[in-house]
Amino acid sequence: MYEFAVKNYEKALELLSKVKYNDIYHKTEVRCLITAIYYELNMEDVLASHLDSFRHFITNDRLIAEDRKEYFSNFVKYARNLSSLKNKKSGPDVYMLKCKAEKETVLYNKEWILEKINEIEAAA
Repeated sequence: MYEFAVKNYEKALELLSKVKYNDIYHKTEVRCLITAIYYELNMEDVLASHLDSFRHFITNDRLIAEDRKEYFSNFVKYARNLSSLKNKKSGPDVYMLKCKAEKETVLYNKEWILEKINEIEAAA
């Protein structure tokens, strides 16, 4: 988390690859962090593949409670939307995504999602 916070994304990925988590919620939070790292590093193809795998993981895992599935599924949905809008920078689409995200009550790392939307909005 520290390496991510100081924008040392490669180091964060390296450290995450060395850690094993037994708790299902730690695994999902790590997957969210990896999603954010791939996004920050502009690794679009890897991010798309990771998001697809992550979505399947959330959907199929029986240990994750239904309310938590929604929490993480929404993160995947918004991360996918961010990725597709990042290069398009379409004003109305970004605005709509921002409005939806601000109203969303069940969203992991909502602050990061809104920060990225604001960055796209500012670049448009």
